[in-house]
Amino acid sequence: QDHGDRISATESRTNGGDGNMNHEEEKKDRVGDETEKATLTCDYLVIGAGATGMAFADTMLKSFAATNASSTAPSVIIVDKHPKPGGQWNDSYSFVRLHQPSKCYGVESEKLEPTEGGEDGDTHRATREEILAYYETVCKKLGDKFEFQFIGGTWFDFDQSKNASTEDDGGALY
Repeated sequence: QDHGDRISATESRTNGGDGNMNHEEEKKDRVGDETEKATLTCDYLVIGAGATGMAFADTMLKSFAATNASSTAPSVIIVDKHPKPGGQWNDSYSFVRLHQPSKCYGVESEKLEPTEGGEDGDTHRATREEILAYYETVCKKLGDKFEFQFIGGTWFDFDQSKNASTEDDGGALY
């Protein structure tokens, strides 16, 4: 299945991320520098593993699978400066929780609200730790089912046009 232009990008990660790069790649360690570089290829590159980035990837992959059962789903890579998925939840205070019911938050394919323990989705307000664990679970399930990768402790430099190109035009990603 052709998904249009595939994106190639150079990933830069400082040592101190999770160190687990579980995808095929060329690792180029630079002497005297604590940066690893790899060239990755995907159909969709999502910047940010917060609520919006995760919901986009989840909904797109779930919808594709439902409507194109005989085709290969597009490949998705999500990069985030945080070592774990969850966006701004990585930076929030430990006592912060949702202001809305948990059932109104998260991605389409995975419930955030508890299914046990007596508390229902109308009253449960997920804590920071529950949300961070939830997004890790979502990443694992997407990775198990689709060609999906979360790469934490990573950033994408849009100012460096050499860091992204499409196969068709050989040019920069704008």
